[in-house]
Amino acid sequence: MRRSVFVLIALHVGLVPLMSAQKQACLAMDMQEQRQTAGFTLRTFLNDDSEDSCFQILRNRRVIHQEINHEGFRYTLGQKAVPEVGVPAIPDGTDLTGSGHPDMIVTLNTRGAHCCLTVMVYELKDVPKRIAKFEVTDTEYPYFERGGNGFYRFHAQDWSLAYWPSSFAGSPSASVILRYTSRGYHLDLDAMRAPMPSEQDVEKARTDAKELFANFGASESGIFWYWVMQWIYSGHDDLAWNFVDEQWPANVPGKEEWTGNFCAMLADSPYWADLQPFVTHAPATCISAAEDELRQVKVIPSGSIKPNLLRTP
Repeated sequence: MRRSVFVLIALHVGLVPLMSAQKQACLAMDMQEQRQTAGFTLRTFLNDDSEDSCFQILRNRRVIHQEINHEGFRYTLGQKAVPEVGVPAIPDGTDLTGSGHPDMIVTLNTRGAHCCLTVMVYELKDVPKRIAKFEVTDTEYPYFERGGNGFYRFHAQDWSLAYWPSSFAGSPSASVILRYTSRGYHLDLDAMRAPMPSEQDVEKARTDAKELFANFGASESGIFWYWVMQWIYSGHDDLAWNFVDEQWPANVPGKEEWTGNFCAMLADSPYWADLQPFVTHAPATCISAAEDELRQVKVIPSGSIKPNLLRTP
């Protein structure tokens, strides 16, 4: 009898912290935002003392979806305009995908230096569905923008090389644009493709490379790889790899190793699979390093990177 009472008490005591945490995370006094759209009510909460935050979707005053975070992260609703950087406002409930259902943009911010943002899209219906989750990490202004077909594309940056090869400030990154498809969001390569860089831009990249290697060396070569990444992500990887060959000084060792490291990190990008049609002139060092990385992370067989997508010049 005593054992039964002890177990009952222990179970009851164990439930108290969980129930208490759930209640504290979504207290009315901690409400940060409330929006109403298409018959739904959306709310966010934040308690700075407990570092609990909460996001709710309600219909007919009943909570039909709820998320709780206990790490001090902040939920925000919608997309507000930031005119100085070209970010448009998106009305709550906008059909972002063309499905016929209203959608809501919800952002989770870790509130830490440099990192991190997660942008989510919820399809609002009787059973809400999260149709996208973008881990945009260090992107300062991720945003949706209406495209020529009437639907919306998502803009962010690929920070897969953050803190490489040295500090965050010297990390290479590149812009990405995604569109919604029957398979979810994928890179819109047509929108990302840019005109051939001007001779002035190419000359600036050459000057940057010369100054970099003369003053700092390969360990601080972020700006060098920045140009390589820009040209790959805009559909000009032939220019990118020619730049590597021509601008890496003969008296600086490690070109092959640094190229392999760069490609291994790119292969770990969430956008790598979609980026393949833009990577058509990669050197053998890049192909090998990327394949090795994918094999370790995803257990792929040798030869999985197709020669017609990744080939040497």
